[in-house]
Amino acid sequence: MATHWARAARLQAAYPALRVDASPLFIRDGGVSTSAGVTAGVDLSLALIEEDLGHAAAMAAAAYIVVFLKRAGGQSQFSEPLKAQQGAGRFASLHAWMAGRLAEPITVDDMAAHANMSLRSFARVYRQEMGCTPACQLETLRVEAACRALAARDRSLKQVATLVGFRDAQALRRVFRRRLGVSPAAVTELAPWLERLRRTEATPA
Repeated sequence: MATHWARAARLQAAYPALRVDASPLFIRDGGVSTSAGVTAGVDLSLALIEEDLGHAAAMAAAAYIVVFLKRAGGQSQFSEPLKAQQGAGRFASLHAWMAGRLAEPITVDDMAAHANMSLRSFARVYRQEMGCTPACQLETLRVEAACRALAARDRSLKQVATLVGFRDAQALRRVFRRRLGVSPAAVTELAPWLERLRRTEATPA
């Protein structure tokens, strides 16, 4: 079974007959499913939705709650007290600045200047605290913004690419394939599922 990496040893000691694995985000073993924590429980829920209702429904649910359908890696990426969230305190203002001008060309020099740091120090500290490069984070912000714009279905692919700062529609397609494993068209197709989810949410219990 899966559990949080910080509690795996304790659980294994308390129940030696269990096979505890602290690496995966979740484990499905027959009729029993276990996750490593709250967010990993979301990952597990999306996997169950995909199995029962199909990929499109799972993608729609992921888009609606603004998460990736399948996160790469296991718990090891979060074991050093959630580096990305820790680092966001220092760079929160920078991220807001980046998100507000995605259509513009933004260089690492621009980011360093906004953070009031030298380019060398900025690149080093950012990677240490955020666990990724500044350029990778900028691309992530652009991909997330593109997903939201595509799901709205009120702009062409070319317009979305321009809106979020990609050179052209083909560049947007390449990034989607590399980062998400799907085409932009797949995200556009989620709109009916998103609308269904909204209607369900609005219906009184």
